[in-house]
Amino acid sequence: MIENMPGLGYRWVCGLAILLLFAGAACAGQQPQVAAPVEQPSYFVPALEARPAPADAAGTMASREQRPPLPYYPASLEEPGLEALLGEIAREAAGKIYYQLRDGGDDPAKVRVAVVAAVPLSDLKRESEFGRVLAEYFLTDLADRGIRVTELRLGRDIQIVPQTGEFVLSRNIGELASQQQQLDYVVLSTYSNTRKTLMLHGRLVALQDGLVRTSWRHNLPLDRELRWLFGESEEPFAVPIRGML
Repeated sequence: MIENMPGLGYRWVCGLAILLLFAGAACAGQQPQVAAPVEQPSYFVPALEARPAPADAAGTMASREQRPPLPYYPASLEEPGLEALLGEIAREAAGKIYYQLRDGGDDPAKVRVAVVAAVPLSDLKRESEFGRVLAEYFLTDLADRGIRVTELRLGRDIQIVPQTGEFVLSRNIGELASQQQQLDYVVLSTYSNTRKTLMLHGRLVALQDGLVRTSWRHNLPLDRELRWLFGESEEPFAVPIRGML
């Protein structure tokens, strides 16, 4: 049928067929081009040079290990004040008195205990603010234990007289016997001091027979706070300055 076409049409068809053949061969021989990867800029980080730890004065290497921080302790916990010390003394004394009464057959809730202010061992007739403050601590802690407690004023209600190394209680020169029906025990405290220490001694004395049922002792630092209760306040430190009055 193609041969029967006119000459112009035949040539056109042949040319078109040739072009298609060349185009197919070109497509078959062409390889797909893959885009080359884009090179990313490389950043070179040099390794840090290890340096030796500094040596101390003795020539040894200083330790670089991290230690945990030390716990914080307030000054009030490291060095308890006078109030905490007196409270501890009173609680210990009240506990010893309570258990001594209970173990000795007495009912702590029924006996009557009197407290006398602490006095210096060198002068049993002299009171001090420290002695009265200590007596208040004893009164509070004994009452907290359920003990019926009262206070005797030194000189007005009772006197402490030394006799052959013992302490004899005397109420207005011999009236103590009439008070035995009202009082059963009395708490006595004495103290003496060195240059830096206050030595405190206490005891529970039975009024019926004068026997010491229990006792205790403590040492207190004779610091500025304690001296203040004895009226021994220190003068402020003054620095003279030239040209000033």
